[in-house]
Amino acid sequence: MPAIRVRHIIWQDHIVEKIQSKHGIEPEEVESALLNRDTEPYIWKAGTDRYAGIARVEDSGEYVFVVFATSEPETVRVITARPATDRERYRFRRRKGLQR
Repeated sequence: MPAIRVRHIIWQDHIVEKIQSKHGIEPEEVESALLNRDTEPYIWKAGTDRYAGIARVEDSGEYVFVVFATSEPETVRVITARPATDRERYRFRRRKGLQR
């Protein structure tokens, strides 16, 4: 897993509108998931300066799949986010040792 620590999240208006209308995800859910220290996100490299991750929303316990770019240390710019699939949730739980 890449050593990515998320502390700041940058949003673009068109991305917020897309994830809300197309995927039913609120920016607060993504922020809660990426900044959740109880169960840190599972993140992997998905291209040059791009990463993908599966993270658990702190309050609801739902899982989200997020693609983001790094702009500076500890700061990410969300490209897209959507609910995680069953397979992605399974992958997250296995990587975090929550499921055998």
